[in-house]
Amino acid sequence: MWENPENGCVLLAERNADAVIFPASMTKIMTMLTYLKLCGAEHLQDTVTMDSELLSYAWQNSASCAGFMEFEEVTVEELLYGTMLPSGADAALMLAKLASGSEAAFVAEMNAYAEEMGLSHTHFVNCTGLYDNIHYSTAQDVAIMLGYAIQDPICAKLMSTTVYITEPNPHHTNGLTLKSTMLSRMTGNELRERYGLPITVVGGKTGYTDEAGQC
Repeated sequence: MWENPENGCVLLAERNADAVIFPASMTKIMTMLTYLKLCGAEHLQDTVTMDSELLSYAWQNSASCAGFMEFEEVTVEELLYGTMLPSGADAALMLAKLASGSEAAFVAEMNAYAEEMGLSHTHFVNCTGLYDNIHYSTAQDVAIMLGYAIQDPICAKLMSTTVYITEPNPHHTNGLTLKSTMLSRMTGNELRERYGLPITVVGGKTGYTDEAGQC
C-alpha cells in the first residue's frame, strides 16, 4: 500500500506503478491543476473568444475536441469542463493561452508544478496529451496528480460531473453538451456492486492515443 502524506490519499492496489507510460489525455489532469494554480477560481465566469489558430491546430492533429467553434464566446468554467469531460484539446489549449500566453510557456509551468509535486518520472511537452516520445509519466505519478485534484473542490466537481451543458449562444443555440469520457460509461458503484467493497468511484480522467493505448 502506498500513501501520500501531503494529500492524504492512499493507493489501494497497483501494477507496474513505476513503468513509464504515455499518459495521453490524462495529461489534462495537470492542465486543470496548473491553470487553477496560476489563475485561481476568481476568473471562472470570465468570457473569452475561441482562438481560430488553436482550433485549427487541434483539428489538424486529430486531437479530441469538446466542440467549441471559431470565435465562440465561452466562459473559463466551460473551458475547464470542456477539458475534463469530453477531453477537449480545443479547451485545454485555450486555458494554456489564457494562463501563460502560449502553450509552451504553460507547459513549462506544468513541469515546474510536477517537480513541486515530486513527480520524478513525469515530463510534459504539451497540455493536451498528444503523443511525443518525451511526453511521459507513470501510473503512480498520475495517481499523485489525481490525489491533488480530488482535494481541490473545483477539480473534484469537474471530475465528478457526468454531463454539463454550456450556456446557449449563437454558435450553440441549445448549449453544448459535454459528457465525461469516463463517468458516462459507468455508474460509479461498480466495485461496490460486484465485489461488495465500500468504494465508490467519484471521478477521474481517461486518455487514448495509438501509442499510449487505453489509459
